[in-house]
Amino acid sequence: MQYTRLEMQFRPKGLRRGVLVEGVVAGRVLGATIHASALQVTDTLVTRRQARRRHELATHVLGASKTELPLDYVTVDVKTRLLTGRTELGRVAAVWCDRQSGLVTHLLARSGGGTLRIVPAELIERIQPDGVRLKLSRSDFDHLAPYRSDDAIAADIALAFETALPDPRARREVKVRVEDGHVTLAGTVSAAEERERARRAAAAVAGVRGTTVDLVVEEALADMVEAAVAHVTATPELVAARVRVFTEHGIVYLEGRVPAPAARDAIERASIAVPGVRVVVNNLLADGEPPSRAADTGPLTRNR
Repeated sequence: MQYTRLEMQFRPKGLRRGVLVEGVVAGRVLGATIHASALQVTDTLVTRRQARRRHELATHVLGASKTELPLDYVTVDVKTRLLTGRTELGRVAAVWCDRQSGLVTHLLARSGGGTLRIVPAELIERIQPDGVRLKLSRSDFDHLAPYRSDDAIAADIALAFETALPDPRARREVKVRVEDGHVTLAGTVSAAEERERARRAAAAVAGVRGTTVDLVVEEALADMVEAAVAHVTATPELVAARVRVFTEHGIVYLEGRVPAPAARDAIERASIAVPGVRVVVNNLLADGEPPSRAADTGPLTRNR
């Protein structure tokens, strides 16, 4: 799965025996150099082995003594404190930054109990050598969203759906995608009540940071397809078309007659484009075709 962000997870060793290489290195690293004003990762602190494996030349070498960095640049690692006033809230465990620009989007904060919390960049007041100062209180920090992996969230949603959607067939029709804690639900459900139950079950899972519900209610799917067909047949050339629409589990059945084969194809294309439609079974007959066409050749079927 391709994210729009890069994640830098800090190793426990921190700044020891590392080299700085230019740009962002995703994965387990020793630290990162951040332009404090721009909140942009400029260099990554990696082990010598990592640098050799990437065929990178070190921009700085960090040995027993700390390397002097330019003004307004700060090196952040696993020992960097998160502060509000004089109170330490936790330590930085990871940095998320934009894949293209290197701008910091979030920090992962590890509190004293080991819980990981997600700190959006807009809550960072400033980054300085003694730590990262945040624009929130201890209470606000404790109420930040906890971080959990996408796989763990998806597994819990599957468990929650066993109660929210008791019918196994209904669960199969709902497709779940989790990216950075944001859940997208797509597919079809038989009724609006099922759609709401699925949304509530997903939103209640720990670590979910937001939901997008693209579920189509089966009861409304036929109306949506009929509206799409009506739009196609609204022209004077196709006003004589007589189309009946039936739906079942995302499968659309088209029955009736149309003036020409081109009209049949246009109606099929409009039907498959409706969100929630998985398959179109096209039993439409064009004027002038024998009634036995469907029996002889079978219906035209198109998958999304």
